Amino acid sequence: MNIDRIYVDSELYDIYKDNDKIYLRLERVNNNYNYDNKNILATEIGAIYKYRDSNLISDYYLNVVNNYSIKFLLDNGVKRVTLSPEVNYNYLDDYILDKVELIIYGTIENMITKSCPIKELKICPCKKEDIYYLEDINKNRYRVLHNNCLTHIMHYKKINYIDNISYYKNLGIRSYRLELLDESYEEVIRLIDEIRKK
Repeated sequence: MNIDRIYVDSELYDIYKDNDKIYLRLERVNNNYNYDNKNILATEIGAIYKYRDSNLISDYYLNVVNNYSIKFLLDNGVKRVTLSPEVNYNYLDDYILDKVELIIYGTIENMITKSCPIKELKICPCKKEDIYYLEDINKNRYRVLHNNCLTHIMHYKKINYIDNISYYKNLGIRSYRLELLDESYEEVIRLIDEIRKK
């Protein structure tokens, strides 16, 4: 199993863009469509139309759960479709499965908002390295990230479907993704080694 693509934000993309495996992951709230990049991970539908002539991959934020959505994206220039973490694989056609990507490990973003819950406490988190969480009544802690005055609320636990790779291969899915957030270098190497053994 090889590493075919690495998705990075604009700061890292500028450093590594000469590497053909590097893809620019666009912001979910995107006010700037003036990127001149050959490899794009589209996080919203407007980017799909703008970059349809690029090596375009759709992100899981598009919530793709059925054949119709996959076919629509493929017909509009997307080379690979990242499925929603909520998808039911039993309802996908075999001929499409080699064109999809599946997140098998990581922390999924639950929501994004321009409203900042931390700012309500009269603290501006955009300028600090502190780590914040929202806690629900079950004591689940949702990490709160800030980027360009947008608040990203992450799921409280990591998904891990690495042990299901054989099942996904039997379905015809061949592209798997790690959605990394705060893993150490050693953890990433361990995950990659674990996947390669499957």
